[in-house]
Amino acid sequence: MKRRDFLKVVGAPHQACLDAGIPVIVVRENKSCLNVPEHPKFIYVENYIEAAGMIMAMKAGVHPSTVRRPLAHTVVRKA
Repeated sequence: MKRRDFLKVVGAPHQACLDAGIPVIVVRENKSCLNVPEHPKFIYVENYIEAAGMIMAMKAGVHPSTVRRPLAHTVVRKA
């Protein structure tokens, strides 16, 4: 998606957050907010309770990919 097309659908605030490295959390339950195909830099959650949990996890230093299914395979190394 080209930048000008992206800004038509999403908006300058979303782009400013992406430019500043601020995570954008999209709540799929909210149909009136964002009407754009999945963007790889956005964090998608189903509802506001999940969004609150995601924010808490991120504040604790937990990366969003570590709490989303499918989980990556774990390699156990012996010391």
